[in-house]
Amino acid sequence: MSAPTLTKVADSETVWGNKRVVQYTYTGSTSYNAGGDTPSVPLRNIAAAFEIGCNTAALGIEFAWNSQTGRMQLFQQNATTGPLVEFSGNASTFQFTLLFISGDN
Repeated sequence: MSAPTLTKVADSETVWGNKRVVQYTYTGSTSYNAGGDTPSVPLRNIAAAFEIGCNTAALGIEFAWNSQTGRMQLFQQNATTGPLVEFSGNASTFQFTLLFISGDN
């Protein structure tokens, strides 16, 4: 089972006002766990994470930052019930470019 990975995008780190902003590429794991993944990035006080791009394998999968739990979650449309439900299964082909905003200075 492969673990999800976050790789810093070169030359992406900057500061907006008093917020550190940096891009990471998130690659899912072979066994995505309900509740999401905790980011392993050298940032404290993550205020938000936004999807700014994805590969074609991830089309139809929605990324969400859960600020209550501090976890990255994946959702997909459910053909039976209609609304988004949390993804389950192999996410290792999914790549998202994420923009993290942190209180780190």
